[in-house]
Parts: sequence; structure tokens; C-alpha cells
Amino acid sequence: MVEIDDDLVRTLVAAQFPRWAHLPVAAVTRQGWDNRTFRLGDELAVRLPSAEGYAAGIAKEDRCLPILARHLPLPVPEPVATGAPGADYPYPWSVRRWLPGDTLAAAHDLDRVAVARDLGALLAALRRVPTAGGPVAGRHSAFRGCHPSVYGDEVEQALAVLGARVDAAACRAVWARAVTSAWPQAPVWCPATSPPGTCSWRTGVSPR
Repeated sequence: MVEIDDDLVRTLVAAQFPRWAHLPVAAVTRQGWDNRTFRLGDELAVRLPSAEGYAAGIAKEDRCLPILARHLPLPVPEPVATGAPGADYPYPWSVRRWLPGDTLAAAHDLDRVAVARDLGALLAALRRVPTAGGPVAGRHSAFRGCHPSVYGDEVEQALAVLGARVDAAACRAVWARAVTSAWPQAPVWCPATSPPGTCSWRTGVSPR
């Protein structure tokens, strides 16, 4: 993991996008794991992959977010600029429009029924987005959307760690059914969640 802080973001922005060098930089309160997100003034956010394995998501999101925005009922973070490695930071990074929001855990007085309906409508709309030219699920999406068998080694490792605390035979029976399953429909977009307000969408096209 790369050490990412306000000073690094200021240095990168000043060197590569001097028109924004005067804007204040502040880390968002609730960070994700794959990326670190910083406010850049009132209207922008800087998103930096935290490790090499997440860097491929930058180019993918820059290409796919505008496509998704045309089809989804809720706002999608708009890519504004893409930064290059620099100032001892080794990965590409991006600047997006800031979408205000908070996590469900931190929000108060929520109409949870309305939230569930909105989420369901969003996921239904996402499944209807044309997949032509979309990124096939793989490393860039942490293999979300791939066939379950891609997680076989992790399942075995988890069962070894859990030991007698679980019924290993029953777990392997469930897993055996999972790895022989097949998605019979056309490919669809597969989301991976991140905290609202972090301008984060990690998606891929699932052939399952």
C-alpha cells in the first residue's frame, strides 16, 4: 500500500493541473480500501489507487462512467482529468466531479424503504445498460462478476482457518453446486459498492 496524504495530493495537482493548485485539499472522512479520495475545492475530488492491483480501474472508470451516466437514474461521478504517476506516487489517478453524500451507517432519519426502492431501481437500470464495449470482469474488478470458481483457493483457505468451527463437508457441498452453476442469460453489468460520497464506481461486465 502506498502512503497517500494531503501533501502528496497537493504536490500532484500543482505539478500536473496547476489551474487547480489554489484549491484546498482535504481527505474524505470515510475512506475505501482500494482507493483514497480527497476533496479538491467544493466541486472536485481526487481519487488515487492505494496499490498496484487497483490502478487498472482508473482507465476503465474514465471510459465507462460517461456510458453509465447516460443510462442510470442517479448521478454518476463525471471524470474531469486523469493524472500520471509522479512525486513518488507510481500509479495513474483521476479527478472527478464531487457528488455529496454519506454512508448509510452515518446517515440519520432515513426512509429505508425508499432507499431500498431507489437501490433496486438503480440495479435494475444497471442490468439494462448495453454491455457492448464494456470491460469483462477480471482483475480490475477484483474478479467480481467472474465465475465463482475463481475464488476456489480462497474458499479452501477459509475452510482451513475455520477448522472445526464450521461443517466443512456441508460447506464444500454448497461450494460444489456453486462452481457447477452457469449464468444462462446475456452478460450484464456487475457493480461493486463503495461509500457514497467517495466518487467511486467499480464495475465490470459479468458473463455469468
